[in-house]
Amino acid sequence: MLPAAAFVALAPGWWETYGRSQLFGSALGTRADGSLAPWFPLVTVAGRFWPGLPLLLAGATLALRSRWPKARLPCLFAALQIALLCLPSRKVWNHVLVAYPALALAAGCAALPLADWLAARRKALAGGCVALAALAWISAPALGRLVDGPPCVAAREFAGELDALEPGEPILVASSPTSWRMLAELAAERRLEPDPRPALPAGTAALPRLALVQEPDISTAGWAELARARGWVLVRNVAR
Repeated sequence: MLPAAAFVALAPGWWETYGRSQLFGSALGTRADGSLAPWFPLVTVAGRFWPGLPLLLAGATLALRSRWPKARLPCLFAALQIALLCLPSRKVWNHVLVAYPALALAAGCAALPLADWLAARRKALAGGCVALAALAWISAPALGRLVDGPPCVAAREFAGELDALEPGEPILVASSPTSWRMLAELAAERRLEPDPRPALPAGTAALPRLALVQEPDISTAGWAELARARGWVLVRNVAR
């Protein structure tokens, strides 16, 4: 509380803007916004904390049973905070956010039976976790290839020709719509300077040495085809 108190005390006009208008305005009901309904904190919890409501109810149910006494304190803490939030005359929804950590703790009590079950089997589960970790480590490369798909043509089929380019050298990428994946591949993996174009222009000495074209057929003057792969054509600037 000390940093918050220091901030409020040292802020210019804190008494009018925070103390009188907000703090006492909420307590006495003199502020214009907010709700006068005593049950408003319960309404905002139901409307905004609803994904956790089933777990919250399950945690409260466990708190009433003698088998899990450790659930009582978090649930009592959450209930006390909600009850205190019902006391001010004017209530604003964001004021109830201070109770969300307590509500989350109470909702977490719903996992107590699972936690007890896991604790009783911790040795077997530890061995299973080690086995799963080893399996994941061994299968990670294959799973990565399965998720990512085949490497880009710039890294496989066109790798030999692109290796001849210097880092930072420009390269045309003619595609419509723009192939952002190819641009990112050339920039990040090849350290080249891709120049996106909607179509391949006629080859001149002012243009880069190589270009990648996403077209089935290349008939643009000034370019010679070097290789084709998976819908892309690598061409060379004849003028260079």
